[in-house]
Parts: sequence; structure tokens; C-alpha cells
Amino acid sequence: MKLNPSLLAAMLVVLARSPPGIPDEGLDTQVESPGADAGAEHSMDDPWHCGEEDLKCIGPLGIGECVDGECQGRLTFCHLAAGTCAEICANDGGVCAPLDCEGATAFAWDYALQEEADALCDAAIKDAATPLEIGCDDELNTFGKTVNCCCQW
Repeated sequence: MKLNPSLLAAMLVVLARSPPGIPDEGLDTQVESPGADAGAEHSMDDPWHCGEEDLKCIGPLGIGECVDGECQGRLTFCHLAAGTCAEICANDGGVCAPLDCEGATAFAWDYALQEEADALCDAAIKDAATPLEIGCDDELNTFGKTVNCCCQW
């Protein structure tokens, strides 16, 4: 069996994310917090320490912001492109936030193989994704194989 070179590259990126035997803590940890002094006070609009509850607003692909002490839209982890963002967000305990993630409602990976789309999404390769300026109730299966939806929690 011959592997697609881009699929192989994506798989290597995914495999390199965590050393063997050490569990991966999730995609949102791939973007590191700016070097702030421990114990330093944070502004109400710091996406790494948002509001009085010190929430982390940054999610997959490094997308997320804090406005007036509240997290705005943030991407879900990777999902099969089925149904709508409204459904995906509800299943993840949130509400769809249309166009609230850098002007997109979702990011899609549309590749010939489902495994390739999943690997690129899991590796959070933003340049390999297509930002979607769609409505929360638009069917996702026409845009790609794997998606992150923009939700608010």
C-alpha cells in the first residue's frame, strides 16, 4: 500500500506531539501563554487570564479572545463534518458563535482521505484549513471532512 506523502507528513506531526507514554493534554495547549510573571495581575481583556474567574479563552488554532472580562468565541476540538455548528456546539455544551472566530464560524479540512483531514485538524495546522463564513445552521458535510466550530461557553 502506498501512503499519500501529505498524509504521512501530517501523521508524523501528530505522532511528534507527545512523547510515548505521556498523554497529550489537548490541542489548546499547543499555543503557549505569553511569559507572564506568576502572581502578576492580569487585565480584564487578557485571553490567557480572562476576567475575575481567570478563564483561558484561547482554544484550538490559537483562536480566542477576552472582551470586558468574558471569553468570546472559541473553537471546538476536531469533529466529523456532519450536521451543523449549532448542533456541534450544543453537544459540546456551548452555543454557536457565528463569525466570532477570526471572522469565521468554522474551520474545515477537506482532503481526499478522512484520515488526512483528521490528522491535519488534530495537529492544528491552520494553513491547511479553510475558514468558513457560514451560518450556524448550515450543513457542514458540503465544506469538508473534519471541522472545528466556533462556540461560546
